[in-house]
Amino acid sequence: GGMVLIPAGSFQRGDAFSEGETAELPVREITVSAFYMDQYPITKALWDEVRDWADSVGLVYTNLSFVTAKGPSHPVYSVSWFSAVKWANARSERDGLTPVYYTSAAFTTVYRTGLAIPHANWAANGYRLPTEAEWEKRLGAGCRDGVSLGPTATPSPTHGRITLPPLQPTITT
Repeated sequence: GGMVLIPAGSFQRGDAFSEGETAELPVREITVSAFYMDQYPITKALWDEVRDWADSVGLVYTNLSFVTAKGPSHPVYSVSWFSAVKWANARSERDGLTPVYYTSAAFTTVYRTGLAIPHANWAANGYRLPTEAEWEKRLGAGCRDGVSLGPTATPSPTHGRITLPPLQPTITT
């Protein structure tokens, strides 16, 4: 487990081989700030641990039971985006961090229920899903097997904490 630091830097984003969609053109340089990301995909055991914690303290998070995994130590999949951001908020609250997703731009009500598009408080120190650019930077930051990034690190308050998307394909060992 643990988190790894993805260093700040620039990379070429887009379809350099003209094999993809027209939306991937033109190729352009993107700069991303440093951020921390889970070293491995979210396992069913961690998903259930966070969900059970929320239930035990009386926080009502909807749709956190509808996930699939091959077993407790395997990554979850078939997770809706709405469930993923609610779970990230629950994990933030469990770990004493400020949640990222809220029901309005006033950032007064934590996003726990419903299917409305939440508002992200980018200044919060809680867990969140990566942006597309962050995910692409992560994949190019020394990732050889699609999962591991090497030694773990302790996130600092100056960098975002990103939970690895539980929407990634299952990688079996």
